[in-house]
Amino acid sequence: MGSAGGLDTALLITGSLALIGTAVVVWFRTRKTGPATTPPEPREGRSDRLDPVSGTA
Repeated sequence: MGSAGGLDTALLITGSLALIGTAVVVWFRTRKTGPATTPPEPREGRSDRLDPVSGTA
């Protein structure tokens, strides 16, 4: 089973990308809409997928 090392690396990269992506999204939202307490306006039903208010990230 020599693929265990590659799998660990892939999981690590995927986790890092997910964390970075989440941080970028949060930073973008706070930069665009001001404080995170104000919910952003829904744009054609796109933002309800990643809505921090409803918690359905």
